[in-house]
Amino acid sequence: MLKLFGVIDILAALATVGTLFGITSPYVLILVAILLLKSVPFIPDVASIIDVICTFILVLGILGFSSFFGWIAVVWFTQKGLFSFISL
Repeated sequence: MLKLFGVIDILAALATVGTLFGITSPYVLILVAILLLKSVPFIPDVASIIDVICTFILVLGILGFSSFFGWIAVVWFTQKGLFSFISL
């Protein structure tokens, strides 16, 4: 299950990079829903709160608003995804 969450985070990082360059897809909205379903149940955890914030940044990117915070979200999703593959 942890590896699946890692794949979702890597896909979120790629989708965020895409939105920063103006490339969006209807599938990104599905990814946003999956990210929220993955994060909201664990909301007291700091990592889940940051996940929700980064998902909001992804939504802003879909709407055409991109900024430096988008790159922070890319780094966040990437490191979470990679560490989920490294962890036991």
